[in-house]
Amino acid sequence: MRPQYHYCEGGCNKVSICNGFEIPEKYLQKCLSSEEDVEKVQVKKSDKIDFILFIRSGDYGPHTSLATADTCQLDLDTNRPIAGSITILSAMKYIDYNPGELKRVIIHELGHTFGFDYQLFPYLRHDDGSPRTKRNQHTGEPELSTDANEGLKADRNTIKYVSRTWHTVSGENTYKRVALTLPSVVNFARNHFRCNELDAVDLESDGGVGSKHSHFERRLSIGEAMSATCDIMASVSGLTLSYFKDTGWYNVDISMAKPWDWGRGQGCEFIFKSCGEFIKSQRTLSPWCDELNDANFVHCIPHVNAYGICNLKNLSLPLNPEHIHFDSLPNIVPSELSRFGGSDTYADHCPYLSIITDVHVKSLNSHCGDTNNEKYQYPSIYSPSYGKKSRCFNYGTKYVSEKRDWAFVGCFEVRCSLEFKHLVYFRGEWRECPRDGGIMEIAEDITGRDWIQCPRFHDLCSVKKIRERNERREKEQNLIAQS
Repeated sequence: MRPQYHYCEGGCNKVSICNGFEIPEKYLQKCLSSEEDVEKVQVKKSDKIDFILFIRSGDYGPHTSLATADTCQLDLDTNRPIAGSITILSAMKYIDYNPGELKRVIIHELGHTFGFDYQLFPYLRHDDGSPRTKRNQHTGEPELSTDANEGLKADRNTIKYVSRTWHTVSGENTYKRVALTLPSVVNFARNHFRCNELDAVDLESDGGVGSKHSHFERRLSIGEAMSATCDIMASVSGLTLSYFKDTGWYNVDISMAKPWDWGRGQGCEFIFKSCGEFIKSQRTLSPWCDELNDANFVHCIPHVNAYGICNLKNLSLPLNPEHIHFDSLPNIVPSELSRFGGSDTYADHCPYLSIITDVHVKSLNSHCGDTNNEKYQYPSIYSPSYGKKSRCFNYGTKYVSEKRDWAFVGCFEVRCSLEFKHLVYFRGEWRECPRDGGIMEIAEDITGRDWIQCPRFHDLCSVKKIRERNERREKEQNLIAQS
């Protein structure tokens, strides 16, 4: 059910349906189909309630989505969403073994009910409460002529078409994309990606009605809460909070944004170039990778606290020309290259290091910070650990007699001490890392040495936070001494 008029010209319905959910009568108020006719349609608005959420779960026929959501009612005066509905579908699989992921799916869907939806962009307002898009003086509804913004429903101060020129195997191609021009969103993205030339932030260009234009472009927003795919441990970052600030409906505390590192500091080339072109100039396996999907090649993922595998693989069918990013790959004949790309369709088949979702058991994923993994972690002489205090490390063994090395990656608990040292719990002991990082070897016996690659102190620990902890401890000790 879309935003209501002051009266329903087509008549009022006997029941009110939102996202397949029949709104209970106790939540409905009267609406007018004319000045004389009165029936129940609109959701009641209370001065003490900001938002009403209707939620259901179950099997509602064949569906590949984790969940769906819709805004059920807008405030007649401000157009702010005041009611919404979420239907949990396949995401119910998480409820038994990873409720944290179910929570993140619901947070994503809440974002849609609160107004992150292409259909609601015309209703956004400026900070002073005035509409961003012209309104019909009689109905109060957005009314933009078809030629005002190339057919888009909202004003150019909200969204616009942008041209993106990509160099791929097929040559130079220029594409039109719909992008947000909202000031806080653009400013955040400029700072995050380090690209002052950016004048609009791309919206998702793939998928159907529920995905296209109603999410941030996946290629630029991996790991973000309002990306088109719900990632493990996705962040409600400053990008999403900036959008809600720009709606004109909410008081947003940007300081509550969660860390999000995808694409951070990668520059304008990361935004404007195709990933195939970008890969040719990068020196690491991130943000994009060109290593064929293989369980033997596992890496710590730089932009997220996890380990994973490059999702570049044979996708069986030829890709669209704009999604063919490689003109050569090891051991792949040229005639087969058009079938190789990243497995993520929404990311334009750009390959990247993906979190592993079934490490040893179905319930264990490879995100080191996922506290849900704590109850599934397996015993090992190397003392792996998952949780808020764990980080991803490269580690292994150097064998002397056999003249070979064994290497892997894993999650280990870390500690930042009050003495400004950083330690890792490895092989049953807390071990102090070199301040500048690097390989730390642990002598075991004459056959070999175990090793772990430490990060630099400043990459793991915050000097400011350690000083604050020391100050608190000093104050506590002074209080004890005075008592």
